[in-house]
Amino acid sequence: MVVLFSINTTAQLEESANENPALNASDCPREVPLNLFNIGNSIGEGSAAYDDIGETHHEAVWSTGFDRGDEVYTLNERFEDLDSARFYENNNDRDDYINLAIEGDEMEDFVAQAIDLVGAASATPSGKVGMVTVFLGNNDVCRDDVGKNDRPDSF
Repeated sequence: MVVLFSINTTAQLEESANENPALNASDCPREVPLNLFNIGNSIGEGSAAYDDIGETHHEAVWSTGFDRGDEVYTLNERFEDLDSARFYENNNDRDDYINLAIEGDEMEDFVAQAIDLVGAASATPSGKVGMVTVFLGNNDVCRDDVGKNDRPDSF
């Protein structure tokens, strides 16, 4: 398990856990970031999130997603629930500069995405990057035929 963040006091943790039983102390080793940006490829775009290859769904992305009606409790939603006063959450109006993933990009595109991210941070209240999730260079739903995906034994 990768530990990503924490809240400041045990009382806050207990209060949050009462509101959302999915939270527990092992989920929270650090302070909630100021904001959360995403760079990557199709996973970061939420491609085929609803079994619709070719369609993107930023609202359903595992990190910066903001659709509270879906089944994914995203990092964005968790951080907002833990410290809404500190965390500048992603939403439909902010997604264009918070989720910078581009379907089809590869690792060679990482530097350009990172440069864009630094510029995008200026649109946030802090003007800084708080946290970045990166999911790039993976063979996931990018292939139009499952049979063309890399075989597990090649990893």
